[in-house]
Amino acid sequence: FKEMFFVVIQLGAIMAVVLLYWKKIFPFNFNKKPFVEKDIIIMWTKIALACVPAAIIGLKWDDQLNALFYNVQTVSIMLILFGVLFIIVENHNKGKIPKVTNMITKNASDKEISDLFIKTGRIQYIIMAFILGGFFIVGKEFMVVWAGRDYIQAYYICLVIMMPLTIPLIQNIGITILQAKNMHRFRSKVYITIAIVNIFCSIPLAKLFGGIGAALSTGISLLIGNIIIMNIYYYKKIKIDIPKFWKEIILMTIPIAVTIGIGFIINNMISMVGYGGIFIKGVLYSVIYFLLMWNLAINGYEKDLLMGPIVKIKNKVMA
Repeated sequence: FKEMFFVVIQLGAIMAVVLLYWKKIFPFNFNKKPFVEKDIIIMWTKIALACVPAAIIGLKWDDQLNALFYNVQTVSIMLILFGVLFIIVENHNKGKIPKVTNMITKNASDKEISDLFIKTGRIQYIIMAFILGGFFIVGKEFMVVWAGRDYIQAYYICLVIMMPLTIPLIQNIGITILQAKNMHRFRSKVYITIAIVNIFCSIPLAKLFGGIGAALSTGISLLIGNIIIMNIYYYKKIKIDIPKFWKEIILMTIPIAVTIGIGFIINNMISMVGYGGIFIKGVLYSVIYFLLMWNLAINGYEKDLLMGPIVKIKNKVMA
């Protein structure tokens, strides 16, 4: 009954989306010529191809994956973690699509587009590096306290995926630029190719190293496709100043690395365990992170942006 319930719930959600967006996703329109909407056919082809890796892995590894990850602790951790990451990035990118489209329409220079790419990436990196560094320092202890030592492997799996995933997230504006320039087809081809390669790498690595092996395959795929290949494409075809972007990111990484190093020292010095210890270590890490970043990495524009919400709250309180 439980499995049937899950199927019905999922089918109901899918059908609701289909009914709501039927006119936009149905590829045939017999009231006009041509009858077939080419773009919608391409979209469905991409969706079908995107489902192939999950289908193959699911059919072959369903029992093993359920045994490793199908529990309240692991699912909750991953939903919270990646939910927070994507909410932060998407919220920051609100309004960027019209802005980028407007820039492309007005034939903005390569330098203007590069400056937007770098400026957006820097802001997102401040946030993403803060989350990643905090997970480095207290993530393992948090998982032990919350889920138990049996689930400590989930910490390493998260790290292996989070580190390479950070770069595509801070370069998220690049997707918008590709869409505005109508040059996103190459990215789709890269992602499909990498997904297929990931399937064939995941199976032997998972056999050898379990969940860590599968995560390692995903991490390597992200590194090759989302970082190396896409950065070359951004530089060569879109004319974004990728060397300058990486120079800025590397300079920002220095105080971040120092903060993480200090965080590990604090971790060893504070013997308090449990949620109380995690909270104290997290607060100390946050203070050190923002002090170092404020003085060594963050520019005037970013300081104003970070102080904006604080100033608004202060003005409301004082009013």
